[in-house]
Amino acid sequence: KSQMEDKMSEFEEESEETMTEIATKQSFSLLQSRKFLVPTSKGDEIDEIRRNILRRVAKLCPSMDLILVKSTNSSSSSPSLVIYRTLSWQKVADIILPESLGNRSATEGIGGGSNSNDAGKHSLSYCWSPNGQCIAVAQESSVSLYGVESLVTASGVGGGGGTASGSSNATWSITLQQPSSTNSNDEDGDEPTVALALHWIHVGKKHPIAASPSAVEEEREVSWRYQSHYVDQSTKFLPPSAYYSNDGSGEAGGGSAADDTEASSLAHGSLPECRTPLSVLCISTSDMKHRLYLHGRYPLLTLPKSNNGMLNSTAASSARASSTKPPLVVASNDLAFWLTTTPAITGSTELASSSNFLTLYHTPFLKRDRYALQQIASLHTSITAHLQTIHRSVSIVADSWKTSLRPLDQKLRPLITLLRNYGVEVDPGAKNSNPITTTSLSVVMTEYIMMGHVTHSSSVANAMDQFFTGVQLNDQLVQRMERTLLASMANVESTAIRCLLRPTQALGWQIQELGGLVQFFDNTYGEESDDDEETSIDTVNTDHNRNNKSQLIQELAEGSEKLWVGVENVMTSIVAGRMLVRDFCGWLRHAGSQVKARGTAPNSVQRENAKKRRISQAVLERLVTILKKSSQKEFSGRKDEKHQIGLSESLLNLEVTEMLKETTRNASTIPSSTESSSYRPHSPSSVKGILYPTPNVCQSLQHTIDATKSLFSNPLSNLPDQMKSKDIFLPRVPKNEQCKVATHSRIGRDSASCVFWDDIDKEQDPGYFLPRIDPGSNPYANLSPMSGLENCRQWFLIAQAHGATIQLFCLPLGWKQNNDDIDFDYYDINNENSDVNNIPFYLTSKLVLPEGGQVLQIGFYGDDGKSSLSSGIDSGTGMEGRQKIGFVYQKSLPSSTKELWTTTYDSLSWQAVPFDPMLLNASQVDKNCSKEILQSSVEGSRDEEEDVLFAQSRTVSEESSTDFCELLLCGSRGVGGVATMSDELITVDIFDLEEEDDDDEEDSYAD
Repeated sequence: KSQMEDKMSEFEEESEETMTEIATKQSFSLLQSRKFLVPTSKGDEIDEIRRNILRRVAKLCPSMDLILVKSTNSSSSSPSLVIYRTLSWQKVADIILPESLGNRSATEGIGGGSNSNDAGKHSLSYCWSPNGQCIAVAQESSVSLYGVESLVTASGVGGGGGTASGSSNATWSITLQQPSSTNSNDEDGDEPTVALALHWIHVGKKHPIAASPSAVEEEREVSWRYQSHYVDQSTKFLPPSAYYSNDGSGEAGGGSAADDTEASSLAHGSLPECRTPLSVLCISTSDMKHRLYLHGRYPLLTLPKSNNGMLNSTAASSARASSTKPPLVVASNDLAFWLTTTPAITGSTELASSSNFLTLYHTPFLKRDRYALQQIASLHTSITAHLQTIHRSVSIVADSWKTSLRPLDQKLRPLITLLRNYGVEVDPGAKNSNPITTTSLSVVMTEYIMMGHVTHSSSVANAMDQFFTGVQLNDQLVQRMERTLLASMANVESTAIRCLLRPTQALGWQIQELGGLVQFFDNTYGEESDDDEETSIDTVNTDHNRNNKSQLIQELAEGSEKLWVGVENVMTSIVAGRMLVRDFCGWLRHAGSQVKARGTAPNSVQRENAKKRRISQAVLERLVTILKKSSQKEFSGRKDEKHQIGLSESLLNLEVTEMLKETTRNASTIPSSTESSSYRPHSPSSVKGILYPTPNVCQSLQHTIDATKSLFSNPLSNLPDQMKSKDIFLPRVPKNEQCKVATHSRIGRDSASCVFWDDIDKEQDPGYFLPRIDPGSNPYANLSPMSGLENCRQWFLIAQAHGATIQLFCLPLGWKQNNDDIDFDYYDINNENSDVNNIPFYLTSKLVLPEGGQVLQIGFYGDDGKSSLSSGIDSGTGMEGRQKIGFVYQKSLPSSTKELWTTTYDSLSWQAVPFDPMLLNASQVDKNCSKEILQSSVEGSRDEEEDVLFAQSRTVSEESSTDFCELLLCGSRGVGGVATMSDELITVDIFDLEEEDDDDEEDSYAD
């Protein structure tokens, strides 16, 4: 009996140890766990303020092992975003936000009794670019783009990403348009437009097996395959330059060429090129609109509001409230479909608080004109960058030019002082009441060169002799000054070539390319519109828009040509000025030696020096010609705070400063409107210069900027007419339960690719989404396998979680029933606009979690097959990786622990439902399409069941004081994390979500 009791006790201990091991089994390796302080919050909306802080605490990079964290260091006067490595938590760089907006954003984190409206206005959101090379940061009504490589370089050189002004340099800035206040029906017309969320999405490759392109798509691909090999004149035919760098390294003409080239390559790396895959930055604003920017820079269009009246009256009025979660945006693989989600709003009506509104947009032009839009966006970015560089460099070159001539000015200033001491005034603008005689310095110099002395007056002759025999005209000092002048002026020339000439040349080439694109589109779409049956009004409007675009591109080309001629004239003047300064310095040495040799012996040293320093007659004639031209102009020595013409520049008639000066020219010198159409810039040496003066650089630059803004303001005016939308309503949930929504895009299998299905290895992951539709719940089961519902090239997935239930929805995008009588090529061309309204069905399934708990956050986790470090060509393989769904699950009392769960969903059975804007409720899902989710720790303790899914899990928090948490998932890098908040601490835990899957693959490979 005692032996039996001992065995029973041992069995109980073993069972307790087994249960303990099962309970303590944790999936996912912890990579990093960091804690951040949260400023003390006071006010009536502490919970909402803390939720806002937690939502924007961190973002994982989709293509590199980096994480962007919002710094909450109270010692810093302005907030910043810090980039860390996820594995080692090494600080890479930081982004110091602007001071004006930073202080306002800081009040949002502090709380300070600020109301919800103020918190919404001072919003902050940020996101990574798909290739990880840029970071978009939205503050209030502005969005700034920062190049990661530039930030890393600045951090390595200066110890941080900030500048002397206290904020980091943005490579690009976007200012959101303010809503029109003239609309009396808009109650919030006076409120500024605030950015609520940022989403950056890029196009992906087609699946190599599951997608069968049509003849039209194949023709586009082949055309671009040859066109993408065309040489870019601005980068190949022109010499390399550093004008992409905006760090001001060339302001004083300093810095080595190697440093400029390196800075240029770093800054140019974040700029899109023609072959860069098309990406779109979606800015969700407080007016419930979504603004699309190609490559995050070129404003394409704005997705309109939802057509649902309840959403407009409820959500739009409360959009700026801090209780509104930022909207979700997801796009299909080819960017032809967009799904936007407007989450539930706290404090609204019962229907609005328990439902989520979705809008499906169809944008066929993003797929059809993808490569043309890539070229337009890259040209817009490059042209705008060139114009900004030229505008910034004008003042740099002007200041460098005046600085380079300063030694000669200082050398000539004593001569003016001597003349004034002898009672001679050479400055007509000076306030000298009793001058003995009045003349100009150029007249004195001309007479001295021609006759070797001055006969104007004895006072002038005495002053000139004293000047040339003075210490300042020592030959060694003059030689040193000459070397300094020539070196500094040569540096100005190189700066002007790098910062003015090369960007202007590249600008001219690219504007010509843009003009060819505009002409091509006008001819192409003009022929298509002529073939269609249209009304006379539409035809007139089309012709008017076409003529308007042609006129705009012609004005832009003329402005760039004038700018090119003006810059070339500046370069000619700089080179000619350098040669003239060399001759003038030679004459100073010659004249000084001649004066010092007067009265000496014929074989004296002074006589020998005068012979050695004698200059040719041609140099004297050139100097006399220049000085005579200078004497004809009135010289004013008064100081101008903005533009001051130096003494030597006025004496030698150097017009570089005047060419770079922003002056208003007379109306008589500007060609009239009738002459401007036939006006062409001319060479500086052309005879036409008598009729039309050489264009001013600043005026031509401003004309080119205005023409660029007019052309790019709305070059594709017909795009909104091609866009269709459809409203979708998620099922209502109980009012006492929180509703969490997540969206995702998946690559499917095209029915036209059936010839490749036999080649797919069934043991390996095919790399696309193929739903298993349950025959018992499928009303379309009588369709043939070749036209099955599971065959669709692209899908949108929606997850709605409330309580312990997760309901999934699948929306087929552009699904077509396979029929041999249908010409798919003709269908693709003529029915692209109707695809959004052709959704005959959708799929749904349900996941049930253990009772008593609730889902706090949910998100899809998976590799989309597009992420890559390459940015110059189409990246990725087009094949999807692992696909899972992750969520933060809070168990029931008394433990109230929070756990991170991830599970696959490709094995689910789906129920096909005829499409209706109001989606099917979870209670109506067929039981065959419902599965229970359990932790993988109890997998061995239960028999295998088909209606059970096992999820990997890990405890992330055991605090029961708050349910604040944020889910961070990055399927392309295989990492994920959870940010939790308790008291005044934010904890960010980063996990390796694919470690166990990799171990299982290694074990199966070893077997």
